[in-house]
Amino acid sequence: YYYYLWVVDPDTAVTGSPLEVRTRSITPVILNALEPGRYRFDMDWSAYIGVRNDFKAYVVTKTVNGVTTPVDTIRDQTTVSYTDENDIAYGVNHTYKIAVLDTNGGVGFSNGLIAEPLRINRANVVNLQPSGQEGLVLQWNWAKDPEPDFQAYQINRYSDLFVIQNGDTIRMADTLLSEVPATLEWNQSVTIATIENLAQLSYTDNSINQTENLYAYQIMVQDLRGNLEGGEVMGNFVAMTLPSVLMLSPTNITTHAATLNWAAAQAADSYLLYSNLDSTGMSRDNSVLQRETVNLQANVSGLGSGVTYWFAVWAKDSRGNYSERSNLVKVQTLF
Repeated sequence: YYYYLWVVDPDTAVTGSPLEVRTRSITPVILNALEPGRYRFDMDWSAYIGVRNDFKAYVVTKTVNGVTTPVDTIRDQTTVSYTDENDIAYGVNHTYKIAVLDTNGGVGFSNGLIAEPLRINRANVVNLQPSGQEGLVLQWNWAKDPEPDFQAYQINRYSDLFVIQNGDTIRMADTLLSEVPATLEWNQSVTIATIENLAQLSYTDNSINQTENLYAYQIMVQDLRGNLEGGEVMGNFVAMTLPSVLMLSPTNITTHAATLNWAAAQAADSYLLYSNLDSTGMSRDNSVLQRETVNLQANVSGLGSGVTYWFAVWAKDSRGNYSERSNLVKVQTLF
């Protein structure tokens, strides 16, 4: 700004030398530190150094997801620290600046500091062991140094896992676990348990009902605000105790019938007897079901005279799991 003093009389007008005056820019403070907590940020800054007692206020500002809002106004010039516990967004960066207002309407902004709130301490699955025929035992590590707002462990189970290799979708049950890459994809996930006891570090999943499938588990830690932090996903083939089948043997072979006998199998709920004209690669898919029974023998009739048949039996438990195939038995009917 330039100021002039004009002296005016009736005959002449005389001006003096111009006086240049510059407005004083406000000196910003320096935001020294920003320390994140779980749901708080502690910060401190250098005190404002002004002239002529022109300090009016500090204004703490916060930017989250591109939106800047004033957090609080501090009118004491000697106060150079602040704790923000309002509307802290979990898992999101927060940027803080300190604005200084003076009595002349000036504003000066400090440097900005960025931090994310501390995350919930994770718990990871450390062991998976079969618990016999019907379940799988999980064990996980303790959520170290838990915050007072711990609410629960949440157990998620993933099944029917798939992986993409060279453009092909491969079911995880059809490959080796050692060959599974780090990134998995799955079709199904379900929360199977919520445990509110911080000291409980194991759980038995008795709701699985398939064999030859890969199950993966993840332990989530939940706080009172509903935020969740998940540990690593750990998978394992389910090695349940399957029904066992003892030796199969034929008796009473005639021209059109035969009797097949077998011993009782552990954990069996029923037995399925199949026949085939070829023993090569005999399975339940490529054979004829002759009988499903709870007995330990089956009489098969309607066979061709002088024909060679191959028989095998499978045991099945109450959950629909099948045993391995029994031995193959050759039966040649009489002429």
